[in-house]
Amino acid sequence: MANKQKKRTNMPLWIIVLIAVAIVVAIVLIKNNLDKNKSTKTSAKVPATATSEQVNHGNTFIDYNNTENAKVENGVKTNTSSEVAEEKNYQGLKIKNVRIYSENENSKFTAEFENTSNKDFEGKEVNIVFLNSEGQEYYRLPSVYIPKVRQGETVPFVTGTSSDIINAYNYTIQ
Repeated sequence: MANKQKKRTNMPLWIIVLIAVAIVVAIVLIKNNLDKNKSTKTSAKVPATATSEQVNHGNTFIDYNNTENAKVENGVKTNTSSEVAEEKNYQGLKIKNVRIYSENENSKFTAEFENTSNKDFEGKEVNIVFLNSEGQEYYRLPSVYIPKVRQGETVPFVTGTSSDIINAYNYTIQ
């Protein structure tokens, strides 16, 4: 009987130890997470010598200082490639009025898809591959859905990413 009583008093001790260990682990994890956030915020500060084109955009992956094949005006980075702007065709769709630009600290890819074929385009999941000046892939937007486009119809298209795709020289749809 005394042995049972001893086990009952030890059981709450184990629970208390387990809870204490869980609390310590939680505190360490929270502190590490706060330290990471603090270092990320301080690394996004703009140097004192910043120009009007180098404004503080906070935590973003858009490189506003890289203007190769792009321009920055009024805090918006816009692609200037003539190859991106050229009309392209994909499975009976004419892709036109393409723009790649920054909005709300993200890269946006906008276009119009005009169905020039003699049948409806039923919609399809594709990859949009962005190419550098050597024609090599430097970023891929996977699993982008092109919506259904009826024969003769033109539909607007918008997709985006938090990565900087704005310096693309060209793109392909696969």
